[in-house]
Amino acid sequence: MFEFIFGSSKYFFPAGPALVDAALAAGVSRFLQESVVMLYRDNVAGWINETEPVERFVMSEGNLAAEANANRFGKSGGAGVVFRFGWFYGPGATDSEEFLETARKTGVCVMLGAPDTFLSSINDLDGGAALAAVLNVPAGIYKIDDDEPLTKRKYSNAIATAVGRKKPLLRFPGRLAAFVRRQNDVAYALGSRQQQKISRCVRLGAAI
Repeated sequence: MFEFIFGSSKYFFPAGPALVDAALAAGVSRFLQESVVMLYRDNVAGWINETEPVERFVMSEGNLAAEANANRFGKSGGAGVVFRFGWFYGPGATDSEEFLETARKTGVCVMLGAPDTFLSSINDLDGGAALAAVLNVPAGIYKIDDDEPLTKRKYSNAIATAVGRKKPLLRFPGRLAAFVRRQNDVAYALGSRQQQKISRCVRLGAAI
């Protein structure tokens, strides 16, 4: 008998229900579902916990569908565990490495939204340790990110320091984040390749 099965939201949208059905039929006792903290609504300077409401937009549909199926697994007698990761950084974290390289070459760091709002992130090694821990936690939703989050201003300043830039990196107003997300939702819905190019901007968490 399998003790647990892992679902990735990247591929879970079309195959999720079948995967959960198969897990239940096979007697799997625990279903682990990866998700992201970018689903939460902006709470300005307030702390966000697992019970805070999430936003539904086109790019979040896959994550929300995956979480719903994991919850269905739990209601059917198994232990459904959802873990929402923050923005990964560290060696091997592709997006953060791309941001550092862009900042190093151009002096630009795409950090959309008000500079004093917060960015939820997690070191990739800490994320791995947390993933190992969820093998034994009770069913439910768990938010996995740093307990001392940085504001977007401090985050971009840290990137500037890391790449040897003395001047602050270029920033954009929060309203641009709203525009980018709307354009990204349209592109995503149409299956456009442009979605892949601009999604990284949105995933940083636009404070709208």
